[in-house]
Amino acid sequence: MAMPALDDVLAATYLALAQNQRGDYEMVLRALKAAIKAAALQGLSVGATALTHVNYLTTVLTPWITAYSVASGAQTTMDLYDLLPTREGGKNLYTCSCGRCLGAIRFAINNREVNVAKKAISATVVGMPFVMLYSAGRNVYKWSKGTKGVEREAHSRQLQTSALPLARTRKVRTAPQRFETRTEVLRAGCPKAQAAIAILMGELAVDTPNQSPLAYQKTIAAVTAMSGWQEIKKTMYAGPF
Repeated sequence: MAMPALDDVLAATYLALAQNQRGDYEMVLRALKAAIKAAALQGLSVGATALTHVNYLTTVLTPWITAYSVASGAQTTMDLYDLLPTREGGKNLYTCSCGRCLGAIRFAINNREVNVAKKAISATVVGMPFVMLYSAGRNVYKWSKGTKGVEREAHSRQLQTSALPLARTRKVRTAPQRFETRTEVLRAGCPKAQAAIAILMGELAVDTPNQSPLAYQKTIAAVTAMSGWQEIKKTMYAGPF
């Protein structure tokens, strides 16, 4: 079962926002939540994703929390793997229409695997000093070369651009003296890029995808907000280092 088509809601969200409102991811996400709440108050059916809460953040439970976060990160990475072609060990889920998103997905997988591994190592008494020293040295090197985050930014921007459909609004005459403004999708966004972002934002489990487009609020905000690529960039790291 595939995730629902998001082009209509992406187009409607993007075009409903004024230029100055599209700049901030958090602003778009708040606007989405407000609109969905208003719809619910009017008796309209809206989807909701299940949220998992870690309630006991104590020193005693730290190893278990670390193990949980590593497992969660690994699941996200495995879901990303399913987007890859079968010859690369994936299932080739969702069609790529942009011809460019696979590079970003491969990068995210590689980046996340490295950082999840470091996260697991750091849970040990011996591993922590090694990872801290390694990460500090690597960050200093990247800053000195001016490359820290540059590649992640490029891939994040690419995913966002590929996922966003091309759309417009137009007035349609519905009666002799009555017009309605409707959203028209001229070119669909790349389904594989949309799926990758939904996985990275924690809203798509490829085996059990939520069928309500409104369950993908973070994904919609990440695609439509001008700063949304920054949120996508954060998810490609998958670790505290």
